[in-house]
Amino acid sequence: MALGLAALLVVCAGAWALVASGGGGDRRYETGAFSFTYPSGWQEIDGIDFPLADSFGAEGVGRDTVGIDPDNWVTVFSTTVGIEIDERNVGALLPAARATFAELVRSLDGGRLLQEPYVVSEVGMPGFRVRVALKSTRGVLVDYEVTQLYRGRDTYIVGCQNRPARATEITAGCAQVLETLRPRPESASVGGPR
Repeated sequence: MALGLAALLVVCAGAWALVASGGGGDRRYETGAFSFTYPSGWQEIDGIDFPLADSFGAEGVGRDTVGIDPDNWVTVFSTTVGIEIDERNVGALLPAARATFAELVRSLDGGRLLQEPYVVSEVGMPGFRVRVALKSTRGVLVDYEVTQLYRGRDTYIVGCQNRPARATEITAGCAQVLETLRPRPESASVGGPR
């Protein structure tokens, strides 16, 4: 009897891991600059606008968004910066990021900083992550996490927005997008890591 219960627990744990990871039916998103996978139950969402978009520039915003609905999604876009960023100098960006995000959320109705910017490394690229609460352009309170990753002069920005009821699902999907984000080799900056 104990062996049967143990086997059942192993099967249940395996099934839960399969569900949590997207069940193997994940979808691939491809652009000329990057690609990533996302959960199979999600869809591409067109026309997403979000309050922090202006701080990153309009390049790519709203075209590379996947998720559940207009309030719960992950968007990815890329742009270039004037200097090369790597693991040696990425920490120098934190004071400016802190000031920028603090000012941005102060200017937004219901905005507040949930987590100060901190250094991260995802898929071999250094960067930083910050979390804020704000009202979306649709007027609902959401959490928004921004991860900016650098490869030479190229910047890859992953924004993950969710309402509280979908936080677990969006957090898992966001992690999947970050873990599978792959810049295209031809989009690498001259002199940047390959």
